[in-house]
Amino acid sequence: MILLGATTTALLLWLAWGGGEFPWTSGTSAGFVAAIVVLFLLFVRHERRAPEPLVRLGLLSNVTYTRGLAVGGMMTFAMMGSTVFLPLYFQLVLGMDPAVAGAMLLPQVGGMMLTSVIGTGAATFLLSAPALGLGLGLGMPNLTVTVQNAAPYRELGAATGMMTFIRSLGGALGVAASGTIMMQHLAAAMSTGHWNAGAIDALSQLSTSQQEIIVEVYHQALMWCFGLSGAVMTVAFVLLFGMPNRALRERIDDPAV
Repeated sequence: MILLGATTTALLLWLAWGGGEFPWTSGTSAGFVAAIVVLFLLFVRHERRAPEPLVRLGLLSNVTYTRGLAVGGMMTFAMMGSTVFLPLYFQLVLGMDPAVAGAMLLPQVGGMMLTSVIGTGAATFLLSAPALGLGLGLGMPNLTVTVQNAAPYRELGAATGMMTFIRSLGGALGVAASGTIMMQHLAAAMSTGHWNAGAIDALSQLSTSQQEIIVEVYHQALMWCFGLSGAVMTVAFVLLFGMPNRALRERIDDPAV
């Protein structure tokens, strides 16, 4: 548990701090990568020797189980990575006040990539927003059943727990990746000298030209966030095509149960 937590923490800190607290090509970044690799290898070594391992590594040889984990993590990566900065998009790019921006989050987000690219307004967003919610509502429960059905009955708890962990990790990585993209764009804008780090806190007090610069920076950064989420979801969709079709388990064939 300690090794898994340390590996995950180091990975998230590397993604969150990279490019901001330290350059990606710095010695600090290399140290983080080395620590992540070493901790992960130690975790795998420990799990192979543990009589009651936290992660059943043997299950990863099951194609259905492994692909189900990967797709589940990718879905939460895309969902969290694309929605975490939506309030900024609504307020800075579409010019909404906080109350309206909050109301825009009520529908499950779906058409954000389309609306950000073609520049449509709130009405189109609200019409297309349920698309992702519909897809996630269909996909998440069925994916959980698929993973549980692929695992042996005696490993059902471990398989479900691993699925939950991978989903949580995927969401955290999605937020960290989107945050990195946002910080990179903001750092590049600040280096031009048009505005300083405290300008966002007093946006209404800036000149029109400065406001336009900030809005454009956020717009470009959010487009990259949406694009990354869309690419991850596309990979997840492709992975589903290679998943074996297995009938649902109707009885327990495990003699140990």
